[in-house]
Amino acid sequence: MRPAAGHGLGHRPSPPLSLYVHVPWCVRKCPYCDFNSHQADSELPEQEYLAALQA
Repeated sequence: MRPAAGHGLGHRPSPPLSLYVHVPWCVRKCPYCDFNSHQADSELPEQEYLAALQA
């Protein structure tokens, strides 16, 4: 991406970008956990989840 026309020496670069990807399955659900998570009782749909993240 190129800087917009008219931005010269006073243009400040954007701060670094971070991305958090949550994996919502746990071996057990901790009573203090506030994250959206689910106890994994059977086979995990991780391949479908990863495909949805990439879409």
